[in-house]
Amino acid sequence: LTLVEGAGGWCLPLDRKYLFSEWVKQENLPVILVVGAKLGCLNHALLTFAAIRHDQLPVAGWVMNRLYSSMSHYQENLDTLRGLLPAPFLGEIPFVKNPFEADLCGHLDISPLL
Repeated sequence: LTLVEGAGGWCLPLDRKYLFSEWVKQENLPVILVVGAKLGCLNHALLTFAAIRHDQLPVAGWVMNRLYSSMSHYQENLDTLRGLLPAPFLGEIPFVKNPFEADLCGHLDISPLL
């Protein structure tokens, strides 16, 4: 299993004429959607999911990444996405003050990817 991180978003320009999404499509890579838990995440996740599907790539799964120690309606947002995103939910990454010092291995279930 090889992961390629695409920080910056699905439509991130890699140069003036080439988008990250075009590179992923060229390489025919399956996608893991990472949803940043914040205001607007429902809309952002659903639009990004639709764009990936429009590009005819499989969404292998998705992850909820908790960006802040607290978020109003976090659980409701998570439950809504679990009901609307037709891809395996791989887990939640909790908020940690220093991610370089945290052991986050047990928070994801990658078995649907294997």
